[in-house]
Amino acid sequence: MDFKALLGELSSGRVDFVISGMTPDENRKKEVDFSNNYYKAEQAVVVREKDKDKYKTMQSLEGVSFGIQTGSIQEDIAKTIPNAKITGLGKINDIIMQLNSGRVDASIMEKPVAEAFLKNVKGLAIADAVPDYQEDGYAIGVKKGNQEMVDQINKTLDRLNSEKKIDQFVSEASDLAAKK
Repeated sequence: MDFKALLGELSSGRVDFVISGMTPDENRKKEVDFSNNYYKAEQAVVVREKDKDKYKTMQSLEGVSFGIQTGSIQEDIAKTIPNAKITGLGKINDIIMQLNSGRVDASIMEKPVAEAFLKNVKGLAIADAVPDYQEDGYAIGVKKGNQEMVDQINKTLDRLNSEKKIDQFVSEASDLAAKK
């Protein structure tokens, strides 16, 4: 489902929790409760391979057209780039298609996601430009008021962290998403 629909689905009770690169920012905290943070991602700028040398700094991205996942932290980052032309899309696969076809010049996405797509899609590269974005990390969103679910998720996250499984899961999930 589209990223921007996740909070609505959670609030309505159609899903029990959301684990999809969800950053617990102040606006989201008004709508849902969050687990402890489980992962902190680096961000990357993805461009066509032939354009990689054009984008060595974030300033070099001024005025560029971006394909960005709607409702994401990456959308917030893109909005800080002067004169950026943002095309909001629901799925990373759609962004990759837009980028590959030349409809957009760049995208900002989590680095592990970008790396997974680059393994499977020829002609794209990660630019030297690195978004300077500070966030606390990702957490699991739960319907507001369901503390029992939050507690159970935190217990499971503690176990997974002690077993060093989170990075493995992120890598595997990114690879699966890129193969769709």
